[in-house]
Amino acid sequence: MLLQKYFHIRFSHAILLVDGAVVCFGLAVIGFGIGSADDVGQPSWHLSFYSLIAIFIISRVIAYVINGSKNDKLIFVISDKRMTELHEYILRDLDRTATYIKSSGLYSGADKEMLFLVVSYKEVAGVKLKIKQADPRAFVVVTDAYDTFGEGWKQLPSPNEITPE
Repeated sequence: MLLQKYFHIRFSHAILLVDGAVVCFGLAVIGFGIGSADDVGQPSWHLSFYSLIAIFIISRVIAYVINGSKNDKLIFVISDKRMTELHEYILRDLDRTATYIKSSGLYSGADKEMLFLVVSYKEVAGVKLKIKQADPRAFVVVTDAYDTFGEGWKQLPSPNEITPE
């Protein structure tokens, strides 16, 4: 928690760093002996390697437990057409809203429609299907939205509030 508060390192990454450092220091103290499964008298780097793998897996599990599955997706849709079918689907079926941005192609200079939309992971497939129906030639970017704040999502944190991740 100190690493998160003062150095802005996420909690799961701090656990990975601290536990990994302990294993590496232990490896330096015990030694880098080659060792084998038959010879228990010699130290082996295999145990330290397996420990680092286990620490990495545990840090990912801790991040998943703290954050949940962070399945929000950010979708940009750029089209030459006015996609009213998609607009209606977003407003009525998804019960969400999107941001409509008038844009133009850099090369062609032609006017285009760009939609900016945040949905859950489960809603992405339906949105892509509606985009294909509205404009099969649309340019679509789907990316992860790490944190989503605002109406219908989470509240913005207070300035001094420590977030779990």
